[in-house]
Amino acid sequence: MIDMITFSLVFRNARGGPHLHAERADREEIFSVNRRMGRVRNFPKYAGRPNRLTICHKVSTIEGMQSFKVETSKRGFRVCGLVQLLGKDLLISLWGGTNPHIGAVGMAEPRPSLKDPRKWSATSSNFTFLGHKEDILVKRIAEKIASQIRVHVVVVAGIHWDPLSLREIRLIEKLCLELGDLILKRLRTRL
Repeated sequence: MIDMITFSLVFRNARGGPHLHAERADREEIFSVNRRMGRVRNFPKYAGRPNRLTICHKVSTIEGMQSFKVETSKRGFRVCGLVQLLGKDLLISLWGGTNPHIGAVGMAEPRPSLKDPRKWSATSSNFTFLGHKEDILVKRIAEKIASQIRVHVVVVAGIHWDPLSLREIRLIEKLCLELGDLILKRLRTRL
């Protein structure tokens, strides 16, 4: 089973009643749902700001999926990963830094090695957003895990710190590859 976390913004209005808050990007309006009354009210943007804002985490379970989280850090740099087993396939999300995002996606499929059919290798494809450098990391991690665990693997990564020296960049690359090794180690004990 996987624990998925969704976020809701909760505030109390002037009368003390709890409300759920969500913002629509296509219209500058805030929709507030009064949880006790079950009514939806439409407010102009920021009309009557809430007097208290709290972020709540709602945990739900999705059947048929398992997941685990891993992280590693060194010298103030922390990289995290979430691994989801989707049937026989793996979805791995890697993030870290001051601006986590989606920078690159790597997909790998296991196959017998072209040099030695008794050994396993992987074929991979990458998609990278303009200006992002995570493509090498997602390719290496996806290929390594796919060839050793022999499942389809998708790795999504977005890691960003500003500014970085070349030495710090190498350290973060090393942390990401160590994270891939941690994931591989955990998968071997689970599968």
